[in-house]
Amino acid sequence: MHSKTLKLTTCLLLGLVSIIGDKLVSYNNNNHFLKAVIDNATHGIVAGLSWTLIVLLQNEPIAKNLPSILFCIFLSSLIDVDHFVEAKSFNIKDATNLDHRPFFHCTTLPIIIWAVLLVVSKLASENLYNLNYCAWILLTSFLSHHIRDATRRGLWVPPFGSTGKIPYYFYVLLTMLFPYFVYLSMEKYQKIIPSVDNV
Repeated sequence: MHSKTLKLTTCLLLGLVSIIGDKLVSYNNNNHFLKAVIDNATHGIVAGLSWTLIVLLQNEPIAKNLPSILFCIFLSSLIDVDHFVEAKSFNIKDATNLDHRPFFHCTTLPIIIWAVLLVVSKLASENLYNLNYCAWILLTSFLSHHIRDATRRGLWVPPFGSTGKIPYYFYVLLTMLFPYFVYLSMEKYQKIIPSVDNV
């Protein structure tokens, strides 16, 4: 498949998976276990497709970057474990009926970790490219998850509070465009911040 076609297909898949996943979650609203499984799987697939699109935008082969794509899927799916931690229970109903948002759903947290990882990767005696790369994977996995959740409660950004709920179709569009934003940010970061070898 042509590179441009593959990028466009992946972008469209992001929107399609988001809509289908949300419809399936809504359809299984009375089955707490199935609803949670579908919701978490959708988060993982969206994160994986997001990082796949970023890889394609970098003109890198998918096969070579499969470990990073799987890592992004894993991180985004892992976020929801905080529901069980906050509920102090392994019961799905308890975990999905919290009266507040659990800690991994704080959008400030991944942004701080991302920034720290970037700084450490540049200040280290050796330029830690892998740490830099992991920082962007972490940001992609968390923010793709948070954007999807923001249709229900908005983004939680302490100490500034929460945004309003993101309108549904704006969220779908944002999900499709988010990988482009990350890719452009990565490119700009590499140009603005010199590696330690050039300092």
